[in-house]
Amino acid sequence: MRGGLIFGSEIKAILTHPGIRAELDPIALDQVFTYWSALSPRSCFRGILSLPPGHYLLAQGDQVQIAPYWTLSFLDSDERKHVSATAEISDCVERFRSLLVDATKIRLRADVPVGAYLSGGLDSSTLAAIIKKYSNSRLDTFSIAFSDPKFDESAHQRRMAEFLGTDHQVVFATHADIGRVFPEVIWHAETPLMRTGPAPMFLLSKLVNDRKYKVVLTGEGADEFLAGYDIFKEALVRRFWSRRPDSAWRPLLLKRLYADISELSSTGDYLKAFFGVGLNDTHRSDYSHFIRWKNNRRTCRFFSEAFRASLNTERNGEAEDLQFPEKFKSWGALELRKVTVPPWPTPLKAVFHFWIIASLNSARVFPLASNSMV
Repeated sequence: MRGGLIFGSEIKAILTHPGIRAELDPIALDQVFTYWSALSPRSCFRGILSLPPGHYLLAQGDQVQIAPYWTLSFLDSDERKHVSATAEISDCVERFRSLLVDATKIRLRADVPVGAYLSGGLDSSTLAAIIKKYSNSRLDTFSIAFSDPKFDESAHQRRMAEFLGTDHQVVFATHADIGRVFPEVIWHAETPLMRTGPAPMFLLSKLVNDRKYKVVLTGEGADEFLAGYDIFKEALVRRFWSRRPDSAWRPLLLKRLYADISELSSTGDYLKAFFGVGLNDTHRSDYSHFIRWKNNRRTCRFFSEAFRASLNTERNGEAEDLQFPEKFKSWGALELRKVTVPPWPTPLKAVFHFWIIASLNSARVFPLASNSMV
């Protein structure tokens, strides 16, 4: 079957083919240690590729076509000015509410009971409230409680569950639990992970599965869409600071934003050393994330000399090629920050799927198809 395509919903399925070898892709691994994720179309396995988000592949005979079925779309500068001058906030809020309710009701159409994650925050609480209002069925909600009080939000979860009258169920996670399941999370994610966040979500998914639920609604993705992450405000502060880079006062705004980071409360040197990198490079497409990516590359010091040599050989002097959507540079600063939020890897295959293909002919390697979330 030389020159054919092999595809599957998981890399594990592809690796069962006798013509495929499990071998690390040094460039993809280097990308993970920079961006937290391999950049499409690479996976961490050599010769096994993923389709870019929002794309499909059509293979007919020896012809392969890759095309987008959906793409991001934001207003350009002139359109933003027009909307800002004419739109009423109340109309925008009502339109958003209507779309959110409609999207939630559509996802309640199922042949099995639908549950909901409840973190106690705005996103999941809003979805749970919508489900209760527009459904006559009982609602089971699921949460994670942590032994570490710095991360535990179970009080907020219980309060919301009691207010809504849901049948609330909780999984308790300790540091030991996270360490215990982390290897299994890696096995499911099929990629190195730079953070342990997916491990508690894995434990939560197990609770849901044990309760025989196949469908749950979550607030995942809302922080990207609604600019909830601190990095959105951080980039705004840095742009404000860049207009007077010698100011001793402007960078202090970051102390208020990251009050939980002890190093920021003791001295301004840490502020300038970390957040001041590339401060005046506001023209960069990756301005909001550049300092994160630059600092994350420090983890590459764990690479062995042999691996670094193989990486240099693989790259052969080629620079990294970050792909951005069409019209990317015409969007506003907020939209640019939304687009450059990394695609966090997750072990929840029921939510994030990657259709992956491998070519048995090393000269022809094509991605196949994807229904991955964008």
